Amino acid sequence: MCSSDLFAIGEATPGETIPRRNVVRKELVTHPSGCHTLWESFKRACETCADKPCLGDRDILRVVKKDRVINGVSKPWTYYERGPYHWKTFKETFDIVTQFASGLRSIGLNPKEKFAIYEETSFEWTIAEQACYSQSFVLLTVYANLGIEALQYALSSAEVGYIMANASLLSQLVKIKDECKLKYIIYTGDLEDEESAELLRNNGITLLSYNEVYNKGAEKSYEPVEIGRASCRERV
Repeated sequence: MCSSDLFAIGEATPGETIPRRNVVRKELVTHPSGCHTLWESFKRACETCADKPCLGDRDILRVVKKDRVINGVSKPWTYYERGPYHWKTFKETFDIVTQFASGLRSIGLNPKEKFAIYEETSFEWTIAEQACYSQSFVLLTVYANLGIEALQYALSSAEVGYIMANASLLSQLVKIKDECKLKYIIYTGDLEDEESAELLRNNGITLLSYNEVYNKGAEKSYEPVEIGRASCRERV
């Protein structure tokens, strides 16, 4: 691209050159008709590609744990051997998202309130993300490998009341339970750490499995809520 293809859209500032834009592009962001939000875009995709594969998941066949040397330091590492993908169509995915979103509403989470995901990227992670967009929950994504201090800062500063976390991470939430305002933990995976679960319950926190929340969504359906055009996502 040569300079003749660009036109100035502002003035130079100290340390920065003049901002420019391609002459053939009036807007930096374009969108199909009717798609101004992430939820509108997902809904449109589900309508136009209803029977096409959308979201895939794989069963864990075997878990391998061994040490791995990183920067000269040996650390325990977990590897997963997975089977083939099981695909959900766009329509099936849409139905799962809206039912899970209704389940979150049924346990008291309302539009504009915060919902955190403390989990590795997964099928449930994606469903929860889209569920937040459908009901205008404010979504905070917290990396599963964050240190305990960063985790505490993320949840306490944002005053998170609802969080989805992998069951294997409950022991981390126990460490910061007194510094946070958690009311509900929706856990994914198998709950094997009953000791941590009981400590959280004794602190007044309700624990529900992902499937329990999903099933609650079948009891009462909530229509999507779109408060505004701005994205309701914060990344921590």
